[in-house]
Amino acid sequence: MFFPRSLGTQPPSVAADSGSGDARQRSKNILAVFIQIYKRDTFRGIDYMDQNVRRDLGRDELSHVFEFLEDCPKTLAACCLLCTSLHKPASSVLYCHLRLKVGSGFNLDSAFNSASLPHNRIYVRRISVHVVLNADGEFIPPDIAQLQMCLQNFENLTSAGCVLRGLRYVLEQDYVALALLTTFCSRPKIRNLSICFLPLQVGKRLSDILKRSLHKLSVTGTPAWVVSNFFAGPPLPEYDLELKVLDLDVNSDLIARPLSHDEELFLFTSIADSLHRFQKLESLTFHGGFYDFTNNHLFSLLSQLSRLQVLNLCIHFPYQEADYNPGFHLTRPRSLRAVYLGFRPIGYESPLPAGNLCQWISWIIHDSPLEVLRVSIDTDRLQGDAGCEILIDEIVERHGDTLEKLDLPSRMCLRRDVFKKLLRGCPYLEYLHVGIGGRECLATFIRQSARLRYLRTVHFHCRDLNLNIGHQRWLVSCNAEEILETMKHLELFSINQREWKRVRVSDENGEPSYQLKIVHDFWPS
Repeated sequence: MFFPRSLGTQPPSVAADSGSGDARQRSKNILAVFIQIYKRDTFRGIDYMDQNVRRDLGRDELSHVFEFLEDCPKTLAACCLLCTSLHKPASSVLYCHLRLKVGSGFNLDSAFNSASLPHNRIYVRRISVHVVLNADGEFIPPDIAQLQMCLQNFENLTSAGCVLRGLRYVLEQDYVALALLTTFCSRPKIRNLSICFLPLQVGKRLSDILKRSLHKLSVTGTPAWVVSNFFAGPPLPEYDLELKVLDLDVNSDLIARPLSHDEELFLFTSIADSLHRFQKLESLTFHGGFYDFTNNHLFSLLSQLSRLQVLNLCIHFPYQEADYNPGFHLTRPRSLRAVYLGFRPIGYESPLPAGNLCQWISWIIHDSPLEVLRVSIDTDRLQGDAGCEILIDEIVERHGDTLEKLDLPSRMCLRRDVFKKLLRGCPYLEYLHVGIGGRECLATFIRQSARLRYLRTVHFHCRDLNLNIGHQRWLVSCNAEEILETMKHLELFSINQREWKRVRVSDENGEPSYQLKIVHDFWPS
């Protein structure tokens, strides 16, 4: 949760956050008792619950309870039948996301029967239609007219999706998919659309879909499908598109053979050359299995999106040459506020140079007012720590006054002087996850704690500590308790997967106080 400093908002008190958590836990416990009473004696349970729900729980508290039960539709349905006090908050969660299976002979009447009732359909905000086969591997076309009529009853529908997975091509699938997309496009309130592995012929309608004032579009498919149906198919409209969030999942693992270098370069170039028309795009997620592409294509893509604020990339990292350096003649993005980068080296046998990776990240974020940076590496073969200092210098010098969340790979171990520079240069951090050298870094953190008054969550991975050794575990526990006692605003402190949390309790007079509690421990006690 962000608290903009431009508005002069101070960090919230621990009591406020803890109180909210206590309310959720209290609501959850009371609901569990109610359900047990209902199972034992239906009629007395309903009367008892009606009285106690009205007296003890408000609607907001019940909403917190049912958020925990979102993935338990049977429990939610039972709560809807318990009493009138539970019906509205349970229905708002139960019918918020409606999931349908089409093509397997599934009875649509049973799926729409309760959701289409006037007092339930007002809660339907999202629909996911999965086009599947029956147990015999056959596709049974549904009644399209009935399906369209049912979908039109949900006047508050804002998000829709159509998913095909593992289906062989049949003509009826195209017909069903086109009918669904036509119905979705006719709904004026739909702002989010998800497309996953639709047949080839559906690509002819994507230009019509883009003409709508969509807020978010998610596309998932093989590289050839994404390019042929979304970028290299019919030309995109030349006018400004309203799309602000675009998620592309180009999954090359679904094809029978690996892509050649020329094919991968063509796919990435096609995508980069088409995205310049999304001038209002604010968030871009790109998950791809590309093994090789040039800096020119990637940076030309980013520099064309002048309003891009959130960048989420998950790609292979091909830059493993010892003399690697980014292309300094290229234009860098200037509007990024949150950057999420996931990397995997080309070959699992070859190490990933930390210096190259840090140079690449520094080049991406150099000219942007960065607030969030998260880097994850899908390998344990990260080579060298020298490049970390380059990245920390970049963060402190260019983003120290704006950075709020920092998450770096644990294997990027920061030396004591580099770690001290980070703490002194980024006073507005709220979340910190880094690797550190040893206990001297913990002492540095304690000395710099007065500067970090916005910090709420800390995760450290200390390479030189072995918590299986008794005296080291005792010293770390003492340091953790000292840190939480000194930093009253800190809620969670973790080191080497051992977590300490500030827990709110009440004393004998009913006054709130706080205790330190180990909530997660992978190490033997």
